[in-house]
Amino acid sequence: SHTMTFRIARLHSITVPEVRRTWRSPDLLTFHSRKAAVKHSIMLIKRDKLIDKVLHGIGAHGLMVRPTKVTRKAALDAGMYRFLRDGLFVVGQEEEWLDEGLKVWKVREANREKREEKEAAEGKVCREEGAAAAETAISAPPVAAAAAAAV
Repeated sequence: SHTMTFRIARLHSITVPEVRRTWRSPDLLTFHSRKAAVKHSIMLIKRDKLIDKVLHGIGAHGLMVRPTKVTRKAALDAGMYRFLRDGLFVVGQEEEWLDEGLKVWKVREANREKREEKEAAEGKVCREEGAAAAETAISAPPVAAAAAAAV
């Protein structure tokens, strides 16, 4: 059937389009197999994670990492990968986020502690109010409760 199509096309001088499936990566590489494209995309994701960690202080799960000093190799690799990705060669910027990251880290920790204390206090107050309401409902006669509600 395939050869028949070409014979008919030649007889009637019809051009048969050639269809190919290609994948294009963000760094403008073209792949003709899906397997190679997936393999390349995994490598690009690993590079982006290293760039985010070293330059911006963001870990693999999208959360801020604890501020630490980055190794020289990681800083140079991140700079090279950033250059390949964006055309920007930035080395040494990892120290820039250390100060900012440490401040943000401390603020977030303080906010988390305040939130936990507030939630614990609210839970204690709610339990106390619930217990007091239950005691009032049990100890007050129905007529006194109705009179108190009317006032």
